Amino acid sequence: MTVMCWWAMQRANAARGRGARQRDWVMGLWCRRAAMLVGLVWSGCCVQQAVAAAFDDLPLAPNSYWNGSDMSGGFTTGGVFFPNSYNPSWVSWEGWAYSNQTDNVTPGWANQYSAITGGGVGGSANYGVAYLSDWADDALRRVSVGFANGAPGVHGFYVTNTTYAYYSMLNGDSFAKKFGGPSGTDPDYFRLVISGLDSAYNPIAASPVTFYLADFRSADPAQDYIVNDWRFVDVGSLVSGGAAYLSFSLDSSDTSAWGINTPTYFAVDQVPEPASAMLLLAAAVGAWFMGQRRRSA
Repeated sequence: MTVMCWWAMQRANAARGRGARQRDWVMGLWCRRAAMLVGLVWSGCCVQQAVAAAFDDLPLAPNSYWNGSDMSGGFTTGGVFFPNSYNPSWVSWEGWAYSNQTDNVTPGWANQYSAITGGGVGGSANYGVAYLSDWADDALRRVSVGFANGAPGVHGFYVTNTTYAYYSMLNGDSFAKKFGGPSGTDPDYFRLVISGLDSAYNPIAASPVTFYLADFRSADPAQDYIVNDWRFVDVGSLVSGGAAYLSFSLDSSDTSAWGINTPTYFAVDQVPEPASAMLLLAAAVGAWFMGQRRRSA
C-alpha cells in the first residue's frame, strides 16, 4: 500500500508544474515547523503544574485573615475544600485558614497568620495557613486532590514557614528550643509529611512525600537552613499513584511528653493552572501558520 501511494504521488507531481511543486515544498516545510511548535505546546500542557487552589479567589480585607470563626467548617478555593475546626469557647482554630497578612518580622503566637515570605507566591496577596497539632483530627488533615487521579505531568504546590514557626526555630521561645541548640550542632529538623489516600481514606501504595521546613542534620553547620521562601513540593508520585486525598502531618526533632514543641504551622500557596496561557500560545501558533501559508501561496 505504501509503495502504491508513493507511486501515485510521483505521477501526480509529474503532472503538475514546477511552480505548484515549489509551493507544495514550501507548504510542507511550514507544516513540519508548525507541527513541531504544536508538539511543544502540547508537551507544555502535559507537564504544566496542575494546580487548582490559589486562594486569591477568597475575599479578604487588607492585612487580615479567615480562621473559621464564622463556624462554616472550612472553605473552598479553586474547587478544593480545606477543612477547619473553630472553638468559640477557646477562641481557637485548627486545620486550615487563609490570610493576606504581611508581617514577617514579629515573632510569637500573636502573629500566627503571617507567612515568613510576607505574601503569596509571585507577589500574590492571599495564601493558606495550616495549623495541625499532634491531636488534630484526621478529617482536618485531608485535602481533596485538585487534579485528575493518575494524571501525568507535574503536580504540586508551594510551601513555606509561617513567621511564628520560623522565629521559634531561629531563636527559640518559652515553649520550643532554638534549632541547632547552644552549640549550633544539634541535628534538629521540622518536616512536612504528605501521604496519599484513596477515596475511602485508606493509604495508597505510593510512599509519602517529605519536605523539610527546617533541617539542621548535616555535619556541616553551613548546610543548616530554615525555609524562608516559597518552595515547590512535587506530589506527582501520589497523584499518579491514585491519590484522591492528600493527608498532611508535621514532625519535629523538638518534642516532649505533650508532643511537638515547634509551632505546628506552615503556609501553602498554589500557582494558578496556566491552561489559558497554553491556549493563547496554541492560537498564536495557528495564526503564524496561516500567515506563512498566505505568504507562500
